Amino acid sequence: ITLAPWHPIWGDLYWLPNPTYHHVYANVYMTVDYDRDNDTKEKDFIVKSRSHDLQMNLTGLLRVKELAPDTITTGISYNTFSVVSNSPFGPTTQFRAWFKVIRMSTNTTVYSRYLDKTIAPASYMCLFYQSGWVPTDEGLYKVISWIETRPGYNLVAQNDTIVKYYYARRPTENIQGDINSLPISFSINQNYPNPFSVMTQIKWQIPVASKVRINVYDATGRIVKTLVNKTCEAGYYHTTWDRTDERGNKVAAGIYFYEIQANDYNAKRKMVITQ
Repeated sequence: ITLAPWHPIWGDLYWLPNPTYHHVYANVYMTVDYDRDNDTKEKDFIVKSRSHDLQMNLTGLLRVKELAPDTITTGISYNTFSVVSNSPFGPTTQFRAWFKVIRMSTNTTVYSRYLDKTIAPASYMCLFYQSGWVPTDEGLYKVISWIETRPGYNLVAQNDTIVKYYYARRPTENIQGDINSLPISFSINQNYPNPFSVMTQIKWQIPVASKVRINVYDATGRIVKTLVNKTCEAGYYHTTWDRTDERGNKVAAGIYFYEIQANDYNAKRKMVITQ
């Protein structure tokens, strides 16, 4: 993501001799709006004419390189980013930037990353954390990003943190996309045919390069066979299984499960083998 030519600390804000506090509040209202929890944003700014002031200016989720809306879709991979700036008076400072995603319904951290960087005076830095966070459950998520420095190197704590909220919804339909383009979500389809007696095919897709593992389990949870275990580029794939185990022996008829693990995405489906 590329910021505009202006920048908050030297463009639309002025550095004053005495501390000046700003409270920014934004709210949107529509008659038909099912996700009211993410309609409001608040941010406190402090502007000082002094050194040792790093700021967290922006944070959130990206869909490829575009800012994601505040209502996101489960099963789709989102990149994570934040923007940090240093005051015109410096000095050059080492810092650690954190990025966390918290599932509000259970108050559990589902994604946590940090980066250690050094920033010069009168400059800003776009930070890209490890990509591939995938919301797997519907509901409200809190994104929080903040700065940590050595004591005495960041004297203004009020602008060190940004919090945003996203509401995750399941897709209204199965997103497959054009086979000639890259998929926009992680997905694994129901095997076909199902039930089967000789061979079946499993179609799956990944929107970003990922370490992919697909296992077949029996009804007791024991791994019968690993069908895929490698790093794959983004794209559409299909994998076949001839109902054999790791030794090449034909497995008995019954209920089996197959599971895909790719980055933070995990999904499991059931299949049936007939005589």
